[in-house]
Amino acid sequence: MNDKVPPNLRWPLELLERATDTLLDNRNATLLAIVGRGVVVKNKEARATIMNSLKVGDDSFRDRAQKRTDMWLKEEKQFEAHLFGHSAITLWSVLETYVGDFIVQWIRMKPDVLQNDHARKLKISLADYIAMTADERLEAIVEDIFETDAVKRQRGIDKLEVALTFVRLGGDLDKEMKSTLWLLHQVRNIWAHNSGIADKKFAKDVGSMFKCEVGEVVCFGQADWVRATKAILDYILTIVKRIAGHFEITPEMLNAARASDPGTTGN
Repeated sequence: MNDKVPPNLRWPLELLERATDTLLDNRNATLLAIVGRGVVVKNKEARATIMNSLKVGDDSFRDRAQKRTDMWLKEEKQFEAHLFGHSAITLWSVLETYVGDFIVQWIRMKPDVLQNDHARKLKISLADYIAMTADERLEAIVEDIFETDAVKRQRGIDKLEVALTFVRLGGDLDKEMKSTLWLLHQVRNIWAHNSGIADKKFAKDVGSMFKCEVGEVVCFGQADWVRATKAILDYILTIVKRIAGHFEITPEMLNAARASDPGTTGN
């Protein structure tokens, strides 16, 4: 981070840079998996190596693992559906993690942001609070924010937005970005809780977007994955802009700061 970046923006832009690297790593790992599958399909030695690596656990586990591996090697569409579906779980976890990180760092920088009606409803044991280190206190506050009724009543991106209002970082969202993140959360849930198989609710709410019916595998494709990744970075940048607004740093000043530091210009 160079000297041209305003001090108040250094840590937010560093978090944005870290999030970008995390998402790039996820992208690279996913694309390498696709390339690797192609190699395994064409190379008997590579295939044998994969199959040998599955020789763990009891007979039932080994048989099941080998059957599923055979399926992925034979059916490219099934493989990519599972790959990108599980990547959706990772993408949402990245988003939740970085929102929590922003809240922690923001409270550390401006403790007064907790002086509001939302924050006054937090319930942390005084005895526990006194026994904690400074970092543990911040983490406990963030955990408590996410355990409040106001936050738990919400789902997906709305849940994150309500959590951010506790520290005065709420605000308006671009409709397309919000829609993309809402859809990502739906996909994340169906892959995390139902092995990617569309249930009645998913089929009714968003099944037409993925051309799937009840009982079919939800195909969250590469294009969907790219849009979701961009939406996450856009959302994190939105949080950075909200922080900048607290210090009367204009969008133009923020863009200039990002342009002056190559590590933060990836989005």
